[in-house]
Amino acid sequence: MSVTGDEDGPPAKVGYAITDIGSGMYAAIGILAALIAREKTGEGQFVDTSLFETGVAWGMMSALNYFADGTIPKRMGSASPQNAPYQAFETKDGAFTVGTGNEVLWEKFCEIFNISYLTNEPEYSTNALRVKNQKTLSLKIQKAIKNLSTQDCINRLENAGIPCGPINTLDKVMSDPQVRARSLIVEMNHKKAGKVKTIAFPVKLSKTPANIRLAPPLLGEHTIEILNKLGYQDDEIIQLEKEGVIETYRRE
Repeated sequence: MSVTGDEDGPPAKVGYAITDIGSGMYAAIGILAALIAREKTGEGQFVDTSLFETGVAWGMMSALNYFADGTIPKRMGSASPQNAPYQAFETKDGAFTVGTGNEVLWEKFCEIFNISYLTNEPEYSTNALRVKNQKTLSLKIQKAIKNLSTQDCINRLENAGIPCGPINTLDKVMSDPQVRARSLIVEMNHKKAGKVKTIAFPVKLSKTPANIRLAPPLLGEHTIEILNKLGYQDDEIIQLEKEGVIETYRRE
């Protein structure tokens, strides 16, 4: 959070539960690595990760900058410490984000927004200088863009081959044509809630595609089934339930 948020504002959380999701991903990667190792050596091993380690690992870019020169990264809003302009800009009806990762893209960016004069100003002559002076740079760019629509900006940037994208609210994300094209929304029947939606597995496998078949289970829905498979007898399960050790869901 020390590097997230506006420079003059308080620390801000990321909008998603990145350490929770990331730790699950790292755990899955670790399990796969352990399975491959077991196939080669015949030996299993303990796989261990944590939310803390994920948070540290996902701060890699900031950490590398710190290791390089000891500079403690600061909050920069949507801007980047590596490139400029590489951030979000507001339009008359929304906002978009853009990345000019090299001099060619920077020059094209200035051309399509009629601000080519900036390429001749000494303080913006190199990427390093643009990063150093990105406060004044972003203000000048914002002034040139503020009366344009988001779609107009996106069209100009895409036609010029500059990486960009609108900043969408979640309803617009879920109605995006690419979401439908990639079948990212899955609908299923829930025992109590009826039809519910969730997000599909975001990796497409050509031979063994993932298939989300079941809705999220009710509390304790599979407790009896799992304990039976582990060797517990019905009377033992009933006793555990009476003692409050487990929750079970008994179908009517």
